[in-house]
Amino acid sequence: AATIDQLSDGRLDLGIGAGWLEQEFDAFGYRYGDVGERFSQMEETFAALGALFSGRPASMEGTFFTLDQAPLLPGPVQQPRIPLWIGGKGGPRLLRLAARHADGWNAAWRWTPAAYAERVDAARAACATEGRDPATLRLSVGMYSLLAEDERGYEALFARGRAAMPGGAIDNDNSATWRADTLSGTPADALERITEFEALGVEEIIVAPWVLPFAIPEPSIVELFAERVMNPARRR
Repeated sequence: AATIDQLSDGRLDLGIGAGWLEQEFDAFGYRYGDVGERFSQMEETFAALGALFSGRPASMEGTFFTLDQAPLLPGPVQQPRIPLWIGGKGGPRLLRLAARHADGWNAAWRWTPAAYAERVDAARAACATEGRDPATLRLSVGMYSLLAEDERGYEALFARGRAAMPGGAIDNDNSATWRADTLSGTPADALERITEFEALGVEEIIVAPWVLPFAIPEPSIVELFAERVMNPARRR
């Protein structure tokens, strides 16, 4: 991470989460543990990274990590450290950790503005409890996006997405329920939804242009989003 920060001239933000897919842990030989253990390890990760990114030899004695005058060379460009983001749905413990350790909180991939607003209120309350200015906790959301020129195109696109979803995970959704908590529909729908999240303090939306993250089986969604959503949003 420090090397990437050097190569990018200080443009790296680093995201950290507790993990949730046991098969990924098994594939790399990592202990999965229960949720409480993974959250404890995540909190210790924040402490270790803070020490390493400081530019000084780092020492700490933890349950999961031990550092003894450990150097990080080259250090990051950004000081006092690379911005650290915590990822998760926003339960009480996660928001407490965000308020205590993180520069920002990211939540993904399906949110209505109303449900997200409730968790933002909880995040700001957690900041107040920790003696932190709530305005200093940065906010971002990740959103699925099925985008089409018109309603007919959107209905067809949703049908293709639902059919392609592994394990029938969204078989109980319809085009209306999917649009309710994603960045989907027409470009006008997406711009309206972006405005709602912006009003809640969100500074960045990470777009997954399909029914799964990090998959782009229909590049036309990306092109339409860039031309009809991103460009108008930037000009406002």
